[in-house]
Amino acid sequence: MEYDKNKDQVRFMHGAIDFSGKDILEIGCGNGSVSTYLAKGSGSYIAVDPDPAGIAQAKQLDTEINFQTGTGQALDFPDNCFDLVLFTLSLHHQESASALEEAFRVLKPGNHVLVVEPNARGEFELFFNLFDDETQALEAAEAAIRSSRFTLKNEDHFQVTASFESIQDLCEYDFNRELPGPADNQKILDLLCRVKSWASPAHIPDDPIDLVDELRVFLLEKPLS
Repeated sequence: MEYDKNKDQVRFMHGAIDFSGKDILEIGCGNGSVSTYLAKGSGSYIAVDPDPAGIAQAKQLDTEINFQTGTGQALDFPDNCFDLVLFTLSLHHQESASALEEAFRVLKPGNHVLVVEPNARGEFELFFNLFDDETQALEAAEAAIRSSRFTLKNEDHFQVTASFESIQDLCEYDFNRELPGPADNQKILDLLCRVKSWASPAHIPDDPIDLVDELRVFLLEKPLS
C-alpha cells in the first residue's frame, strides 16, 4: 500500500500555517516518513511517538529531525518553548483533552496547534472501523478540541488517496489488527463492494484499488494571556 503518494497532506498542512523558521513539535510521527517533508523550512523539529519500533525506524532516516519516544499526554519539554505543535492523525489515539492541555503548556502564547484527524466516514477509515471502530475516539477528540483553552481559528478538510496494488494487498493490510487473518477477507471484500457500488466480490476488477481518506484540519491558537 502507498499512502498519499502525491504528498497532499504535507502540501495542505504547509498551506494552513507557515512553518518557516519555527521550532516545531510533532506528536504522533510514526516512522517519520511524513515528518521529513513537514520539517522542510522549519527551524528546529522534534517528533515524538509512543512506539519505540517506529522511532527506531525514524532514526535511520537521513534527516536532522530529533526523533524521541514519548506520548502527547506527558511531554518532556518546558513550558512555552515551541512555535507550532502538530498532531498528525494522532490526537484520537490518546486521551485527547490531556494531550491538548500538554500542547497548550509547551506552546508559546500567540502561537498555534495544527490538528489533522481522519473523518470517520471516509472510505479508508471505514476499513479500520471494521476491526477497531475509532468513531467514538474521533468524536471525543473533536469535543476536546472545541472545549479546550485554545481558540479555534479555522477548520477545513481535504482528501488523500491510499493506493493498493491488488485485492491481496488490501486484504493483507493490518487496519490496526494485531494479526491480519484470512477470516477477515470476506468482511473487507463485502465492504469494498459497498464502498465502490460493486454487485458482489465476484465483480471486483483485477486492478489496483484506490481508497479516499478524508482528513479534517483544525487550527488552534493559544491566547496571549
